[in-house]
Amino acid sequence: MVIEKKSEIKRKIVHMSVALFSFLLRYLSLPAALICATIAFIHNAFILPRIGGRKIYRKEEIQKGYPLGILLYPITVFILILIYRNHFYIAAAIWAIMGFGDGSAALIGSIYGKHKLPWNREKSYEGSLSYIIFGSAGACLLCWWTSLGKGAPLYPDYYNFIIVPIVVTVFSALLESYPTKLDDNFTIPIIGSFLMYSLYHLSIPLDYSIFKSNILPALIISIIFGSVALILKTVDIWGYVAGVIVGIINYSFIGLEGFLILAAFFILGSVATKLGYKEKKQKGLAEKKGGARSWTNAISKCSVGSIIAIIASFSLPEYKLFFLTAFVASYAAATADTLSSEIGQWKGKIAYSLISFKKVPPGTEGAISLQGSLAGIIGAIIIGLMAYYINLINLFGILIITIAAIISNIFESYMGIFFESKGLADKESINFLNTLSAAVIAYVISIYIY
Repeated sequence: MVIEKKSEIKRKIVHMSVALFSFLLRYLSLPAALICATIAFIHNAFILPRIGGRKIYRKEEIQKGYPLGILLYPITVFILILIYRNHFYIAAAIWAIMGFGDGSAALIGSIYGKHKLPWNREKSYEGSLSYIIFGSAGACLLCWWTSLGKGAPLYPDYYNFIIVPIVVTVFSALLESYPTKLDDNFTIPIIGSFLMYSLYHLSIPLDYSIFKSNILPALIISIIFGSVALILKTVDIWGYVAGVIVGIINYSFIGLEGFLILAAFFILGSVATKLGYKEKKQKGLAEKKGGARSWTNAISKCSVGSIIAIIASFSLPEYKLFFLTAFVASYAAATADTLSSEIGQWKGKIAYSLISFKKVPPGTEGAISLQGSLAGIIGAIIIGLMAYYINLINLFGILIITIAAIISNIFESYMGIFFESKGLADKESINFLNTLSAAVIAYVISIYIY
């Protein structure tokens, strides 16, 4: 145990030391930065194990033969640099949070972490606090430093280099403390960077007029819709509460159009769940509680859309369409996922593994069937057509959100194979990442094509 603790401390020291290279982003061109990230991956994959790097491998990494976290680190940096090619200060700030925040949390937590978090006994208040302190300091400094050479954000310095980096660091610390076995070298940078990018494209000062005019009808309609769902037993009591909250957020910040997208996802998903329920139950594939969804379903499949709804409401006018497209894409992906799973389990006669491409029993984690895949694609198209009809997106947006939903659902299937089936992640975490990836993909496509 002592040896493992020393190994982990050495690992985090290396983790934090590598983050110092983020200071170079101020001077590097895009090709040079990508080449450096590629060299770092080659080093971690092939050179590090030959020069004593195995000493900082964790027990499970030694058994697997490769260190997933150490390999994901440079891959994530490469992705950040590529996506935020015109905003290197975001890549640098997130890199600082990864290195100094996460690294210090592990160091301080392992040495002084005596007061455990109630929702995760493997994390401590001391570790989380050090994450916020050192992560914020690094993010603020790197954001300012890199922006001197790569162009500063639009807003006052106190917002650019203090408020936004600290908000993102606190959010990342909370996310890192969530008890999931997904590698935070991937999840936190992707989620945190999208949040940071969004905060740099808000209309300051914030205009709450839409929210104020929508809050009362949002409350009434959400309660009525949720009550009907509760009576029909498509949600349980906690699913009802979570659904009402999500409905209020979507309606308040986007309007009736935002609520209609949520309602369409819920109705399509509920109908698909009820179809052939007895047959699915006999196969052991049916949802529990007669198909009634709970708060975990609402959070995992609707939280991304709700967050983007708020961002879209306050975004700069020229970016509003991008965020609305991302909003719709998150629900299109959730709809495609639910329909492909439910219809595939009901009508899917033959399923194929995405690894071996051989036939496997329907319902196998990560497997897809023709019937289920078609149902998912049709579901995404329906959400896109509805969004276009109510003027949330333009005609080209239908294609964007359909592509985003398909890609994210394929990504989710592989996540199910490599993580959920092995107990490394729960279903809710996978669903969350599915909707998040669809939103990010749709946003990136939109901003580079429109």
